[in-house]
Amino acid sequence: MTRKILLSFDLIYYTGIHSDLDFLGLKQIVNYSFGSQLKIIENLTFRFGLFTNNWAGAKTEPEEIINSDYRGVTAGLAIDYNKSTFSFAAIYQKSFNASYSTTAFASQGKYPSVDCYSYSFLIGMTSYL
Repeated sequence: MTRKILLSFDLIYYTGIHSDLDFLGLKQIVNYSFGSQLKIIENLTFRFGLFTNNWAGAKTEPEEIINSDYRGVTAGLAIDYNKSTFSFAAIYQKSFNASYSTTAFASQGKYPSVDCYSYSFLIGMTSYL
């Protein structure tokens, strides 16, 4: 049995959009994702990843009640069977730098900051001829 490890890294750069109206201009951001894949046995692979999901909205933030940057992890298994790959993955992301907008609507809630997180569970299938 040969163990194989695959590593990947993506750097995602958003240039932002300039506008004479501040609330239409989007800020520049950089996100990254790092992933690894370890073949456990012939048809079973373990996958793991780290990623960021940064706020790409308006610089002045009034069009959104909440803006937030996220960091997350993914973990899962992939099973190869009869020219198809079945993937099972769980994703967890948690915010940092989260805050409510300073608009009058948002300030009525009297929440100066927020802490958001999300869980996702994914099932996928890939097939080839």
